[in-house]
Amino acid sequence: EIVWEPDGSGMIWHNKEKENQKIEIESIRFDYAAVKPPYDEKQIDRPLPMQFNAPTERLSEQVALIQTGLAEMMKYLRWTTMGIAALVIIGILIARQGTPF
Repeated sequence: EIVWEPDGSGMIWHNKEKENQKIEIESIRFDYAAVKPPYDEKQIDRPLPMQFNAPTERLSEQVALIQTGLAEMMKYLRWTTMGIAALVIIGILIARQGTPF
C-alpha cells in the first residue's frame, strides 16, 4: 500500500500473512567474462599477452566446474526425492491402519 509519507513510515506491510510470505522467481541469470585478459600479479594494471586458446580453455574450465556442481546437486536431489517418497509411503501406511476396511 503506497502512502504519502516520503520516509515510508506510514507503509503498511502485509508480510505477516502466510500468502504474502512467498517471493516468486521470474528468472535467474549467470554472467561471467569469457575473454577477460589475465593480469600480471606483480603489475596489476598490466595485462598479460593473450594466448590463442585462452578463452576456450577458460570456458572449458568454467563448464567443468558447473558440471561438477550440478552432478553434486543431482546426487543430493536424488536422495531427497527418495526420502520424500519413503515418508509419503509410510504416511499412507499409517493412515490406512487408522481407517477400518
